[in-house]
Amino acid sequence: STEDLNVAKQKATAAETAAKDAKKEQVKAEIAAEVAKAKVAKEEAEEAQKTAEAAKKIVDKIAQDTKVPEAQREAKLATQTASKATEAATEAGKKAQEAEESSKEAEEKAETSDAVKGKADAAEKAAGEAKKASIETEIAIEVAKAEVLNAEVKKTAQEAEKDATEAKEQAEKAKAAAEEAKTHGEKAEKVGESTKAHSDEAQQENKNAKDASEEAENRAVDALEEAYAVEAHLARTKNAAESAKSATDMSELEKAKEEAIDAANIAHQKWLKATQAATIAKEKKEAAKVAAEKAQTAANVVKDKAAKAEAKKAETEAVKAAVEARAAAEEAKQEAAKVGASKEPQETKNKANVEAEATGNEAKKAEDAAEEAKEAAKKANEATDANVARSEADKAIAAAKKAKKAR
Repeated sequence: STEDLNVAKQKATAAETAAKDAKKEQVKAEIAAEVAKAKVAKEEAEEAQKTAEAAKKIVDKIAQDTKVPEAQREAKLATQTASKATEAATEAGKKAQEAEESSKEAEEKAETSDAVKGKADAAEKAAGEAKKASIETEIAIEVAKAEVLNAEVKKTAQEAEKDATEAKEQAEKAKAAAEEAKTHGEKAEKVGESTKAHSDEAQQENKNAKDASEEAENRAVDALEEAYAVEAHLARTKNAAESAKSATDMSELEKAKEEAIDAANIAHQKWLKATQAATIAKEKKEAAKVAAEKAQTAANVVKDKAAKAEAKKAETEAVKAAVEARAAAEEAKQEAAKVGASKEPQETKNKANVEAEATGNEAKKAEDAAEEAKEAAKKANEATDANVARSEADKAIAAAKKAKKAR
């Protein structure tokens, strides 16, 4: 009937209106979701920008404080990536604003949310770029730190090597002192002077210097090995920076950041180990130096004692030779007098006189040499420097030889 038809028409119209209203509400909800998405993107981009700025300041400070050229290069890169983060954040904000503005128009038309979606997607894309730039800036911190550690550890390893070389030189000095103590100790023994305690001390200090030198050498090798390790982990931070540059999603970026942090941390541990090894090398160099000085002091005592004992013996021998020479001269003189009083031919008398005179001259030479030996022995005994004592002892020995020869 007509009435039924009208009712059916009304129902159809109502259903159509309800469907239109539902469609309107759906579009409205979609638009609101896109606007919310754009706002979140804007906030994330701003957060990334702040992180990038903070990271840039850290890299700048590292570069300024250390003056390491490689760290200064990283500071320039950080400036560029932080600037990218700022640009991307600005873009995200702009697109979020546009999404909000276009949402009102779209709601009025209630046709589609596509225009708003386009703006929201653009905001999300910009936020992604801001995050990427921010992580790249954070990685620059790790590279800069590793660069500084690498520059420092190279110097540390060189210093340790220098200390090890110096320790070796000190050990050589200690060895020479021990040899000197041994040589002069043997001379002292021959003239009845014992220098065992000081000789033993020189040998012990020689051993101490040698041990310290070897330890310094080993620690310098350790420092160098740790320096190579720092360099290897610096390379890891650089590789992580390259990975971040070419990364296409957040998981790749986060992975690159973690790798850079891990590498820089290990580089720091290796730097610490190198520093500790170098410190020990320096301590051992000082120990070798002290041992060498002690060895030389002990050797000087041995040298001094030996010289004084030898000088004393030379003096005794020279005096004895002079006494014997004078006795021989007296004997020759008496013999000449006897011959002179006898009825021997003149030629024999002359010969006896010549012999007596010659023997007298030799006795005088022996006595002069004995005086020389006495004087030298006195100086040797009074000497406070072992080298002076040695020199005077040598003079006394030479004088004793002259006295013996004259005798």
